[in-house]
Amino acid sequence: MTAILDEHLATLTRTRESLVPVIVELAWDLCSVLERGGKLVTFGNGGSAADAQHFAAELTGHFVLDRGPLPAVALTVDTSALTAIGNDYSYADVFARQATALVGPDDLVVAISTSSKAASVIRGAEAAAAKGARVWALTGGTGGGLVGATHRAFIAPSGETARIQEAHITVIHAVCSLLDDWVEARQARSSASPGLCRGSRAPTGCRLGAPTLEVPVIVAPTLVGLVADRTLDAELAALLWLLVEDGVPLIVTGESDTDVRAAVAAAVLDVVPERPWVILDGDADRPDAETLGATLRGGVTPAVLFRAPSLKEAMDRLTLPPDGLPEDAVRRLGAVLVVEGTPERARVVAAHYLRPIERDVQGHVQRRPPAVLATWDPSSDAFEHFAWGITPELADRVDRSQADLEDRQAARAASLARLAAAPGAVTEDPARVRATIAALVVSEPPRQHAPAHAPAKASGLHSPLLDPPRDPHVH
Repeated sequence: MTAILDEHLATLTRTRESLVPVIVELAWDLCSVLERGGKLVTFGNGGSAADAQHFAAELTGHFVLDRGPLPAVALTVDTSALTAIGNDYSYADVFARQATALVGPDDLVVAISTSSKAASVIRGAEAAAAKGARVWALTGGTGGGLVGATHRAFIAPSGETARIQEAHITVIHAVCSLLDDWVEARQARSSASPGLCRGSRAPTGCRLGAPTLEVPVIVAPTLVGLVADRTLDAELAALLWLLVEDGVPLIVTGESDTDVRAAVAAAVLDVVPERPWVILDGDADRPDAETLGATLRGGVTPAVLFRAPSLKEAMDRLTLPPDGLPEDAVRRLGAVLVVEGTPERARVVAAHYLRPIERDVQGHVQRRPPAVLATWDPSSDAFEHFAWGITPELADRVDRSQADLEDRQAARAASLARLAAAPGAVTEDPARVRATIAALVVSEPPRQHAPAHAPAKASGLHSPLLDPPRDPHVH
């Protein structure tokens, strides 16, 4: 008895050690399919048929989160179709004919076979792929023929049928848990602030906004694409990725069109798919402290757009009376990108970091100028980087040790450069890029937090933008 449990635990341990990124990618493929109106289609034989029905039921019913039903169908439940096809043609065709009839190009198909040799499952996967669907295999052992018929595969690290089946149901539950997180995030985004719509690269181009801002895909739609078409380079992109991952807001300025600045902002923010974000059109409706404060405290990362020839003018516009933001609040917004050019050739020509106001030990206000993170040198057509001078400040802002920030930036820059060098990187499907990015993040070592600081005599001024109102009776 204990041997069975030991084998089960060993299989799950090997899965956790090497296959978590694959599970995350499967979950994001499913979320992306549901986002664009597709459905889950799944099938298998015997115990795998039961897993397929279980998977579909978790969507049409619910897993943990009490949510609305999601579209899913198992091709194992229609006994009339199964017996008619098996009798009139062959059992090897029972899933292929159903897939040909029911699967569409927006769907995700999960074909399940512990041996990877079942002809009916292989033919079903091939038929689904022929209809343009994204096809995954859940299998085990060395993979076998089913893997060659699908786009991606989870291969349970065991040769025992029972252990493979146990791994499969664990993977199904893990995917359903991530799906619940995605649904919950969508619900939070829709209620994060009055007038905000969901922030994502859905086909409609809808973005969070106050007012809602439509963002057409007119530049590269992903951070990888921005690196590939040289809107910015991998080193700056990796730093921005780390900042927005921890909710550091953006200001995107310059004299380019609003659509260009909005599209660049969306590509940067969308690198963190699990974090809601908002694009606020400062040219049309300058955001006030109340709107931005509610956004930030609600866990939504904002980007504010201003058409201005300089960083100074953009900051001046944010502070203009009668309802401008306090200077301290503006300085805590974070990173500033200056974007120039057209949809055909957009460029981040400079990136800055706004440094918060502080008080010295005597209580005097200390205003430090914005720090330059990077600038584009037109003579060499390359970026020069200066963030190393304020790495300790940036690390503290995102609660990382300095070494953790530097190492993670270097690793992510290398990954972005590698992905950007692939053919078609500029226009790669955002859903695929999000899945790849998610897998990279999951495989990273644990975060090393910034060292704990003793209570300092010098501290940032109270900001109504980021801090909740203080109770005057509490001291």
